[in-house]
Amino acid sequence: MVGILMCHSYLLDSILERNDSLNFLRMNDWQFPMCKVAHDTITVFSDNTQRDILNRLNDIYIDGIGYSDVVGIIVFPLIIALFAFSFPFIFDRINQINDKYQSKLLSNLFSSSWLYRLFWKASFCCITYVIIYGGCSLFFKESFLVQYTIFWNSFSLLIASIYALLVWSFAKRSIKYNNPERLLEILDARYKYEQKVAKLSKWWMGLKITFRYYLHRKDTEGNAIMKSTEKMVSKWKEEAPNESYIKRLYEVARYSVKHDDFGLFQNILTRLDTTIEREKNSISTWNLKKDADEVIKESSVHYLTMGFFKDLMSDFTPFSRGYLSNESIVYKMVGAFNRTMYLTHNDALYLATCLRRMIDKNNVDLIFKYLDYTNYYFKCLLKLPQIHYIKGGKIIYRYIVEKKSYESWTNLAVFHYISMAYGFEKEKYYLLDILLNYERTYFPSLYPIEGANILIMYAQSLKQYISSVLSEQLCDKKNRYSTNADTIHFSIASFNVKKR
Repeated sequence: MVGILMCHSYLLDSILERNDSLNFLRMNDWQFPMCKVAHDTITVFSDNTQRDILNRLNDIYIDGIGYSDVVGIIVFPLIIALFAFSFPFIFDRINQINDKYQSKLLSNLFSSSWLYRLFWKASFCCITYVIIYGGCSLFFKESFLVQYTIFWNSFSLLIASIYALLVWSFAKRSIKYNNPERLLEILDARYKYEQKVAKLSKWWMGLKITFRYYLHRKDTEGNAIMKSTEKMVSKWKEEAPNESYIKRLYEVARYSVKHDDFGLFQNILTRLDTTIEREKNSISTWNLKKDADEVIKESSVHYLTMGFFKDLMSDFTPFSRGYLSNESIVYKMVGAFNRTMYLTHNDALYLATCLRRMIDKNNVDLIFKYLDYTNYYFKCLLKLPQIHYIKGGKIIYRYIVEKKSYESWTNLAVFHYISMAYGFEKEKYYLLDILLNYERTYFPSLYPIEGANILIMYAQSLKQYISSVLSEQLCDKKNRYSTNADTIHFSIASFNVKKR
């Protein structure tokens, strides 16, 4: 730039003196390359007018000796500055998400987003473009800069603008992750996107199976295997977005419980409604053909809904300003089951597991509300034979309906019996007050307090096979079921003493 100013000053002096020939100053070429460029350009046209000389000098002043001002002053510094800003910004955002939510799942959600991947690819492309542009301008100056200057300047400015817009969008999206309410919106959008991808994947798999069928029509066994594989994989792909969505909601719910944010927790429970309704109306396919003529069906296992509440009960603590918070949780959890269907063995186990985790956390008010509502809500299991006749069921299925309804009730009662036994073994004697104080307007009760009824429940529990999974969820891993049973026998005397 110093050389350009010297050339400009010397030419103006020569023009003012009206010299016909310009003995242009040529100093060391290696030190002032601009002098040589200006001399070679201007002396060829020494017989031109003063206006032509000034125009030529102005072009040299604008273009310089390498990059144009658009590239050298605006584009490249902007790209480098944006990259220098965004590179530490990304790691800072990830660390903040980890520290705030303490969830690897939400951190992976941020790092696996399409905007995150697009940012890294765009940064790599921009840095590569800067290097390639610099190399071409250095080794192919005449063909690269002189002939296509306008094109490359415009292209460089376009790249810098797109990269700046991308960095701005990425920074704005990153800030949303630190706002739990906005994070829920991101989870909803990601859930819808994953559902569309799953549908598209299912359609593509069906297209490949159809294409294979027409190519290998005679291979009946292979086509049958491919068809069954398609059904299994398609069902798994359909459920994968739902499972991921519920797990992400749980991570945000855990954050709301930790920071005593009941409003955020209510929004999360509202987002469970779609999953609850889908599982509430779904029918088990295990004995679907066998029970095709029955009007009372067995509901499918509520894996997603009960998985959410099971995990939640491990971290739940009462909200300090949560009005009807216990009622909201219990009504949402227990109300997820259809009262006109049989209750599955696994769902009864999941509910009892939730009770056991409430006992571990000493959530007295929540336990009281849970016992009261479950005793009322699941009374419908014993009324399924009546519902069978109301729906027009055949008399020949009466015995089957009575048997299945009684089994559903018994499984639920026995599993809750074991959970309460676990509580007594852990010396949670406040359970006595809860059992004796809440109203029992229905008989029989899921939680008996009479000595005879407790003995009957104990006898029924002996018929259940206590597997390792059952022992892990309802009891301590180190304790055996016999210890819990002995504790229940001891608690019978406590009940009677308390009542007297």
